[in-house]
Amino acid sequence: MENCEFIGNQDTLFANSLRQYYKSCRIQGNVDFIFGNAAAFFQDCLILVAPRQLNPENGGEQNVVTAQGRTNPAQSTGLVFQNSVINGTKANMDLYYKYPNLLQTFLGRLERVFKDGIHRV
Repeated sequence: MENCEFIGNQDTLFANSLRQYYKSCRIQGNVDFIFGNAAAFFQDCLILVAPRQLNPENGGEQNVVTAQGRTNPAQSTGLVFQNSVINGTKANMDLYYKYPNLLQTFLGRLERVFKDGIHRV
């Protein structure tokens, strides 16, 4: 896909399976908003984290950009970002500057735990 825009909150872009290619796309969300079990390549993309709530002083907030959904540790799947920018929306950055200790954003987490209870990348 090229020059596309994906805007949502949680689970915005589902890179489900096989190989996927995204070029010059804008992807915006807040919780696991790029997720799945594909071998996905993101080139020259703008990835924007949006706020989940407008009053984080009521408990803080954690956002996660990606969630890898590999179902078998032997699979050669993953998410690759080349020459892409990961940043916050204006609303998210305004909240961050106001509440720097209450807003946290992480690049990724694993979506599943394998049968032996261990997370693997």
